[in-house]
Amino acid sequence: MAPSTKCSQILIIGLVALTCAVVVSSIPRNKNKIYTVNRWYALPGYSETPFSDCGSKGATIQKVEVIPCDNDNACQLKTGTNATFKITFVPKVNTTTLRARIHGIVAGIPLPFHCPQENACQNSNIACPIIAGQTYHYVVDLPVLKSYPHVNVKVKWELLSSVNQDVVCVTIPAKLI
Repeated sequence: MAPSTKCSQILIIGLVALTCAVVVSSIPRNKNKIYTVNRWYALPGYSETPFSDCGSKGATIQKVEVIPCDNDNACQLKTGTNATFKITFVPKVNTTTLRARIHGIVAGIPLPFHCPQENACQNSNIACPIIAGQTYHYVVDLPVLKSYPHVNVKVKWELLSSVNQDVVCVTIPAKLI
């Protein structure tokens, strides 16, 4: 009898586990033997995005993701390209509007970054009004302009309420290359 093989793939935090169970039948004794083979593969381009909460008084931040971000210490953002920023949050307050504000902090000095869409309720996967207790997935593509110098920077991303208070405030370590 030929061996039979059953394989399954499992995605676990950026790794793919490939597990195969090989069943070999031993004809003379009519007993089966099972062998398992495990292989782990890293998914290219997947890494947990490092971030710090810088005063999100109006929300609980659940996850921040930058694509591409292949470094656990600082996201490398190539000038002349776009980076996708995703922030998953649960607001603690209701607000009728949400405004995005982005700064690059270099040597402790906040410098304004070009924000492609200041109205965070348009073209960002969320709609206003924002309701406390619901989960929101804010997604936006940010152009990394060629004019930006190649430096280490903290990207400070804020989403401000209708009364100009931080709902979301995160900093993401990055290196402009």
